[in-house]
Amino acid sequence: MILLIIVGVYLLLAYSSKETTVEASISGDKYEYLAGENINYEATITSSKKIDANLRYVILSNNQVKKSYSEKVTIDKESTRNGILLIPSTLSQGSYELKLTAAYGSKTVESSYEFSIINVQRNVSQPTPTVPVIPTTPTPPKDNTFGSRLIAIKQQVTNNPTAANDCEKFTSTEQKNICYSTIADHTSKVSYCDLISDVYVKDNCYLAFVIRGNTQICDKINDNSTKLYCNQVRLVELMNQYYQQNNTEKVIELSSQFEPNLYNSNPIPENYEYTYSQPTSTNDII
Repeated sequence: MILLIIVGVYLLLAYSSKETTVEASISGDKYEYLAGENINYEATITSSKKIDANLRYVILSNNQVKKSYSEKVTIDKESTRNGILLIPSTLSQGSYELKLTAAYGSKTVESSYEFSIINVQRNVSQPTPTVPVIPTTPTPPKDNTFGSRLIAIKQQVTNNPTAANDCEKFTSTEQKNICYSTIADHTSKVSYCDLISDVYVKDNCYLAFVIRGNTQICDKINDNSTKLYCNQVRLVELMNQYYQQNNTEKVIELSSQFEPNLYNSNPIPENYEYTYSQPTSTNDII
């Protein structure tokens, strides 16, 4: 009997040791913001085993979603995510919460970070100095965050294509991929998608061009469902060409390959740039 109990305890401990333990935490750079400002956040996810997880970042007010963003990641022991999330300029003064949910398999873990949106009242004064003052503009400290560097590359690459080489200066492979995806979308040059190493991000980059009408890249797409959608769009283009040529026989022949449900699925490419940066001005784009 004692032997059975010992064996049972050993098996229980062995089973428990196989379970995956995942923890998550998120924090921001400060606790008070103006509407339209950026939250510079840091999210850390630790796991006892290597897992694939879906991370969702949500700005909440009284359990109502004001803005959200999701990303897929692979976590091997620990992963730290540094990003920038734009606060919508339409949010009013009050208390808010930035919530991180990490979903893996059928389980989830959560962490949240509370902050406030304040309303700053500016006092207008008109001093009359007796001595003329020559204004000087102080040199602001250099912003070397990923978001600011990404915006700089995006602005320079339009007139200077060699600025795209700066994507390789990022140490993180994920940041390099997001950099190439961003400038591919900004310059409308699909060749930048080819430089992306992550298959999921690369397919998402190609998808943006397919939706714009470039179906010559279908064979470059790795994901089967995305490739099928691309081929359906290309098939519609061919049918339209033959229709314009009054080649009814060819149109009927191609129509047998047409799948309306697949063509009308209309997938939406994900814009990774909003994970890290969004330019702010008096006319914010939310």
